[in-house]
Amino acid sequence: MLGMKIAVNPIHLGLGATASAEPAFTGSMDWYAGYVERHPERPDGWRHSRRQGAVD
Repeated sequence: MLGMKIAVNPIHLGLGATASAEPAFTGSMDWYAGYVERHPERPDGWRHSRRQGAVD
């Protein structure tokens, strides 16, 4: 991670106090889809793709 710019490579703050650099942010739907694939469902069932309790 040394030398990366957070504006280009966002940081994912994960469970267990982990931090990992993301690929360069493009803003495309492919980038967001990749984010969900890189960070699957948490143990409590919450997913990044939906807010908990969201109404359809």
